[in-house]
Order: sequence, then C-alpha cells, then structure tokens
Amino acid sequence: MDKSPPPDANRRWSQPRVRALLISLVAASSLLLGWFLSTGPPSVTTGLALAAAGFFLLAVHRLVRDRPRPSFAMLMFALAAAVALGWLVWRTASRHAKSAEADACFDQALGHYRRGELDKAETLFGKARGLYRRVDREEAEADACGKLGLIYRTRGKLEKARRAFRRALEINERLGRPEGEADACVNLGHLFVRQGRDSRAMAAAMFRRALAINERLGRQERIADSYSGLGRTCRMQGKLAEAETMHRKALAIYERLGLQGGVANQYVNLGHFYYHQGRIFSSKQANPAKRDEAETMYRKAVAIYERPDVQEAMTLEQKGMAIEAYFHLVRIYRSLRKWDEGEQMHRKAVAVFERVGRQECVAPRREQMAADSYARLGYVCQGQGKLADAEQLQRKAVAIIERVGTRGIVIVSLASVYRDLGRTCAMRGKPAEAERMFQKALGDEWVQALSYQYLGHIYQTQEKLDEAEQMFRKALAIYKAKGPPHGVAAAYNNLGVIRWRQGRLKEAEELCRKALAIYERLGRQQGIANSYVGLADICQTRAEMAKADGLCSKALAIYDDLGRQEGKANLYISRNGQEGLAGQYAKLGTIYAKLGKKDKARECWTKARDLYAKMGMHYMVEKVQGSLEQLDAKRPASRPASAPSR
Repeated sequence: MDKSPPPDANRRWSQPRVRALLISLVAASSLLLGWFLSTGPPSVTTGLALAAAGFFLLAVHRLVRDRPRPSFAMLMFALAAAVALGWLVWRTASRHAKSAEADACFDQALGHYRRGELDKAETLFGKARGLYRRVDREEAEADACGKLGLIYRTRGKLEKARRAFRRALEINERLGRPEGEADACVNLGHLFVRQGRDSRAMAAAMFRRALAINERLGRQERIADSYSGLGRTCRMQGKLAEAETMHRKALAIYERLGLQGGVANQYVNLGHFYYHQGRIFSSKQANPAKRDEAETMYRKAVAIYERPDVQEAMTLEQKGMAIEAYFHLVRIYRSLRKWDEGEQMHRKAVAVFERVGRQECVAPRREQMAADSYARLGYVCQGQGKLADAEQLQRKAVAIIERVGTRGIVIVSLASVYRDLGRTCAMRGKPAEAERMFQKALGDEWVQALSYQYLGHIYQTQEKLDEAEQMFRKALAIYKAKGPPHGVAAAYNNLGVIRWRQGRLKEAEELCRKALAIYERLGRQQGIANSYVGLADICQTRAEMAKADGLCSKALAIYDDLGRQEGKANLYISRNGQEGLAGQYAKLGTIYAKLGKKDKARECWTKARDLYAKMGMHYMVEKVQGSLEQLDAKRPASRPASAPSR
C-alpha cells in the first residue's frame, strides 16, 4: 500500500513562505554554529567556523533566489546576514591573529628570560597571558602564568608570584593536566618557603602533593625536585632526619639520571644542612665534625659547577646555587682563619655572578651574597694598593645593597661599604667624594664613630680645624659609651693634633698622654708609636729638641718592626697598616727635617714614598717626593697629609 503523504501535505511544505522559513532557520543555525566554533582554540576551530559561515551564506543565497521579487524585509534580512557573516569572519580571523601574536610574545619572552633580561621577559609574558585569556587558550595561559610567577618570585614580588602560581594551578586542575598541576605545586612550595615560618606547613603540603602526582606519572626528575623542596622545608621546620633523607633521595635520582647540575644543587643543600648544625661561629657550641661535612659537600658542588661542560649548560638557578656554595665556603674559611682560601672563593662567586649577565635575574638573597664578595674583595684590593679596582668593587657592592638591602642575611652592612668606599676615595685624592661617602655611613651606629674620625681627617687636611674637632669629639663620645678602648685613644690622639695645630700645646700634650696610657695598657704598639710622634711634634714646637729626638727614635723603632711584620701579615688581619705606617713615616720625616737631621728625614720620607707607591696613592707619592726635593732648601718642607691615628 502507498504510504506517501497526501498531495495537500506536499503542497503545504513546498510553499515559498514555508521554504523561506526553513532556510532562514538553517541560516540562523549555521551562524550560531560558526560563532560557537569561533570561541574555541583558533588552531582547531578556525576552519570549522568558516565552513559554517559558508553554509550560512549559501542558505541566504537560496532564500533570496527562491523569491524572484524579494520584498524589502527580505533585502534587509540579506543585508543583516551579510553583516553578520562579515563580523563572524572578522572575529575568527582576529582571534587567530591574537593567538599567533600571543605565541610570538611567549617565545620572545622565553628568550629574554633565558638571557636574564627580566624586565622585557616580564612585560612580554604579561602581554601573552592577557592575549591567551582573550582567545580562551587556558592551557597556554597557565604556562604564561607559571613563567610570570617565576619572575615575580625571583624579583621578590611574592604576592604577585602567589597569584600567578595559583591561577596556573586552578587552570591545570580544571583542564586535567597533572604535569602542569605538579609543576605549579612545586613553584608554590618554593614560594611559601620564602614567605617565612608561618607558610612552611603549606610549603610541605604543596611539595607532598607534587611528589604524589610525579610518582604516579613516573617523572623521575620532577620526583627529585619534589624531594629537594621537601628536604629544604623539613630542615627549616627542624625535622633534620627527614630533611637529610629527602636530600639524599633527590641526590640518588639525579646521579642515576646523570644530571650533574641537579647533583651539584643537592650537594649544596646537604652543605646547608650540615653548615647550620656546625654552628660555625659559635665558640661554645661549634661542631667541627659537621663543619667539615659541610665543607666537603660544598667542595663537591663547586667541583661540578666549575667543570666546563656544566658551566656551559648552567641555568640561572644553578648559578645562584653556586654563589651560595662559594659564600658559605667563605664563611667556613673565615671561621678557620684561612684568609687566602676565602679570598679565592669570593673571586669565584663574583665570576659566577657576573656571568649571569643581569644582576636582577638572581634572587635578592644571592645578590646580597655577591655584594658581600664585592665588598670584601674591595677591602683586599684597598690593602694591596689596587685602589682603582677597590673603588670599582665597592661601588658594585653599594649598588646592589642600595637596591635589595641586607635584610634576611648577615652580610657586610651598607654603612661599612660607604665607609670603605670613602676611605678608598680619600686615598685616591678625592676628598669631596670621600666626605660624601662618610656622611652616608653615619646612619649606622656600628661604623658611625669611625666615619666621624675619617670626616675629621678630611676636614683637617682642608684646614677646617673647628669642623675636624667637632667630628673627633663625636667619635670620642661614641667610643666612650660603646668602646672599644683603642677607639677612645685614637680620638684623644686626633684631638691632640688639632690642639697642637691651634698652638694650645699644654692641652695637646695632655690628650696625647691620655692616648699613650690607654695604648700602653692595651699593648697596641702602633698606637704607642703614634702617640710618641704626637708628643715629638709638641716637643719640637717647644724647642725641646733632645726630647723630640728621643721620642722620634722610639717611634721609628716601632714602625720599622711593624713594617717587617706587615710584610708577613695577611691583608684580612691588618688592612690599613701600610697606610698608617706611611703616614707616620711622613710625619717623622717632617720632624727630623725641623730638627736638622736630614739623613733621618730622607730615610723616613723615602720609606713613606715607597709605601704610598705600593698602595697606589699617587697623589701622596707626589707630596712626599716634593718634601724630599725640598729637603736641602732653607725652609723645611710642609707637613704631608697623614693617615688617621689608630
């Protein structure tokens, strides 16, 4: 039996109005489908969206073709359809372009990040993240958030880093990406460790969560990373046995995988573990066995870091760990008074830091360690007479500490670096710059007194005796209140010189004898000799030539003995001894010239000139040489500028 629909039904569905309605529904559905498809990842849906748009265009064309004489409404519908189609094509193409732009920004940012150019990397990663969010590419957005978090964490922007890592974790959880979830947990764990004591429990939870995911996925390197983070957290929580276990598990995995950078990092972590147990600078609670184990671990680490093949492939994190290893070796050697080994480690730390290329790509704590090395190497160069090198190193230390501060780690203070830089500038004949540095150093009470003394000497050489006296009296007040006693004696000697130059000889003698009494009680030979020179000046002014001669002979014997010892002493122990000796030899030369003992004067000035030349103090060499050239003139030479009393 024929079951086809009745003729009336066929006619009903074939009417133009009904067909137009059906085609309009198909066209609208195609447009909606195209829009929906255009919201997905452009690399997948661009073609599908444009295909749906093409089907929409055919439907509209069929709709218009079936009406030989289209109405105004039909024309408006066709126009609206054309506009909608244009918008759909533009939107799809625009999203595709934004996606390509985001990928380009991400790749450029990655290159800047690897080169340590964090400003550019941060800007481009931020731009890429925003573009990925606009085109709904959440997986790529999570990657960009992770990189931004690393930059923020490195630069100390911890709250921004936390938000970036949290966003990455949320996206990876929602998309079901366990690898990304584990990486975000590790990053958050390291961040919580840096945020202090209250966040350590959260750090441990993040590392354990990452460890569980990585073990399920069999990601061996990431498992080692998780163990390493857990070890560090347990050490800070006081769980020492568990911390050592975690670090040794990480070490075993890195060794099995042949990842030398990871092996070295774990040696550094184990070194930290033993270092803090060794109580390096505690005379009562020191543990030499743990100190030796720490030294062994650090030495194993730096032996790997110094291998040429490892140096070529070192990441920023590994360079930072190398700086930490050198810094802690320096502290161990300082506790053992191995000064030469300590200086060598400082130089290696600076070399690694400068290979980074940009300072700000190193965590602030590691920048502080590098600043300590710069400052202490400047300290050494100053004593060696390499004044240009000393100034350059000290200025680098100042630049770092001014930017990142010294909070969180015990290193050389900014004020002490200002003081040392001021001394270097003074030794190089830059009194204005030296004065500026000493003024900056006055903010720290521990170096305030010495800075006042150095300022007093600058004013004294400029014939500003009232200002010099004011500085010396401020130094004396601090030394009397806080010590040390030899600081009190030095201030008395300096005030005695001021009184002598003012012609107030009785007061000058009283002050010098007070200084002499303190120095004799303390057994400080150079201070005793300095006081003898001050008293000899006073006796020569009073025309008591025999007394002056006797005092000069005593001082000269002490200085000659100190000069012999100075040649054997390490620069860390007697940093400014040569400068002080040179200044006192110059003073003795002046006194002997006034006493008419030209041979003795020539001997003392020659020694002063040679010491100043050895220290690179060329402007002082010229002054003393001028005194030598005037030795046979009728008028005695003017007094060369002298070093501060000690």
